[in-house]
Amino acid sequence: MEGVRKSMSDYQVPSGSTAKLDRVDGELRIGKKARLESPSGKIVVTGRVYFEGDADVNCDLECDSLETSRRLPPFFGPVRVNGNLVVHKNLNVTSSIDAKGEIRAEEIDGGGRIVAGSIICKNIRITGIIEVKNKLEVEESIDIGGKLIAPTTVKLRDLDVNGMADIGGGSISGHTKIKGKLDCKSRLEFGDIQVFGKASLSGNCSGSSASTFGALSVNGNFKCDEIRVDGKTDVRGNCESSKIEVNGKLDVSGSLSIADKMEIHGSTEVTNDIKGSNIQVAGKLKANSIIISDQALITGTVETKHGLKAKSIVIGSGSRCEGPLVGEQVEVGKSGMNVMAWGTKWVGQNINLKLTGRPTRVDDVYGTSVYLREFSTARKVFSQNVELEKASSVDQVVYSGEFKKPSGNSVYMNHPPEKVNKLPPPPI
Repeated sequence: MEGVRKSMSDYQVPSGSTAKLDRVDGELRIGKKARLESPSGKIVVTGRVYFEGDADVNCDLECDSLETSRRLPPFFGPVRVNGNLVVHKNLNVTSSIDAKGEIRAEEIDGGGRIVAGSIICKNIRITGIIEVKNKLEVEESIDIGGKLIAPTTVKLRDLDVNGMADIGGGSISGHTKIKGKLDCKSRLEFGDIQVFGKASLSGNCSGSSASTFGALSVNGNFKCDEIRVDGKTDVRGNCESSKIEVNGKLDVSGSLSIADKMEIHGSTEVTNDIKGSNIQVAGKLKANSIIISDQALITGTVETKHGLKAKSIVIGSGSRCEGPLVGEQVEVGKSGMNVMAWGTKWVGQNINLKLTGRPTRVDDVYGTSVYLREFSTARKVFSQNVELEKASSVDQVVYSGEFKKPSGNSVYMNHPPEKVNKLPPPPI
């Protein structure tokens, strides 16, 4: 056993020996199966610390930088730090470190394995494994090419996962990019998240922006200012957002609330109700009911149990709507609809949403003014004013104001139009 050394220049601890140190002004090199101890409970090294193999540090350790041997287990066991580890610059781990306490470092990188009670760091880049038992705080960025296990609390700015990340709750304030797999077990607040691989979030997570090019699953309620789905997103609860764009598939097992606007080019299915300001459907939408305060533009397929209600409803040529329609102005079968799409990839472009080759079909319609254009089919129409164009068909028209249709037999009606003093109330 070495004697107690309070302070010295560059120093080497031979393999298999025990050294009692307080301070090294320079570099400290530790041989295989060596042991470090300190009478004061802490060793301070002003230079680099290099571990040639497995070793035991039975105290706190503070150094300028730290590096482990490039020879990986099973040839060597881990470097065990039975205290806290402070590295002012770079912590490079190519083998294994197991710290019982907290690791603080400027930079952490390597392809080995790090196990710690907690980690507080500026940047992490690792292709190996990091396992944190308590808290993980990274001031700038963390890049995981291997595996991250942090089941309790995280506080991160940017997270890039090319491997696997299994985290608890907390916050990721900046950008999150998932090319591999992310599993979040409890409530997370995030800035911008992009999922190219697979991500699973717990319920009650919230953020500014979520984009899915792979698969995102939320196990509960989800609140996000902007949602874009190019792959698949599954929310097993209620979903709240200001803007939503769906080019892939969105499933919501609860209700969906949209503060601003929603654009659907792919497929969306909501178990309960949808409420929002504006909606545009060029794909397929299914819900229990849809209530829109302003405008609904439909050039695809909409299915509801209890109906679609909006101030203005425009149904494009060739579209399908199952369930009643309720609006102040309802136009069915409009052709050549040119609208400005809301999605970011369409900004500044006009797109033609006309569907050709099939008639337009809707169920019952309730409105103040209802227009059925050419090749449009409706069941019953209840409105103050009704106008039918040639080649349109309707089972029955009930109106209280004015009824217009072309002369002759160019319009098909199962029953003659009926004028009433009071229209029946709409179902929604």
